[in-house]
Amino acid sequence: MGLTLGAGAAGWPLVHAAEVIPRKSPELTLRMDFGAQLRLGSLRGKVVCVEFLLTTCIHCQRCAAMLERMYEEFGPRGFTVLGAAINDNAGALIAGFVGSLGLKFPVGVCTQDQALEYLQWDPNTQGPPMMPQLVFVDRQGVVRSRHAGNSDYFRAGLDQHLREEIAGLLGLAGAAPIGK
Repeated sequence: MGLTLGAGAAGWPLVHAAEVIPRKSPELTLRMDFGAQLRLGSLRGKVVCVEFLLTTCIHCQRCAAMLERMYEEFGPRGFTVLGAAINDNAGALIAGFVGSLGLKFPVGVCTQDQALEYLQWDPNTQGPPMMPQLVFVDRQGVVRSRHAGNSDYFRAGLDQHLREEIAGLLGLAGAAPIGK
């Protein structure tokens, strides 16, 4: 379903042997427009979905549009989204990506190495990651789940999967978070 992150993946160093969830979220800093920076840690107290994305990937665009709807619906209850573009020349492409989708949540840039480290992804053993990659972080700053672009999570019912997971992490009645 997703697009693989290709160029140069075989040359990346070993990142981690295995992903650990739940785990304390490491810091992630995104470069925003005009050189400003946004730290994931500054969003503590909110439920955060980080979408690692390629601005040119149609699956990432579709996912971002759904996340925008979730942001509008659940934002007043403490949910936010953070877009982390990792493709080459992403900084120059973000304005078009955000504008064409009407996104109101912040989208910035991080390096592919930063993304792989955060995701605990080792391209030497796991191959290139399928994009997008979603990471859900709870109000206490703990990573609760990660979903790769080729997982069942992204197939039929993405809207429902997102809604149930967000509602569960927010502690809203009648919903439990979906596992990884």
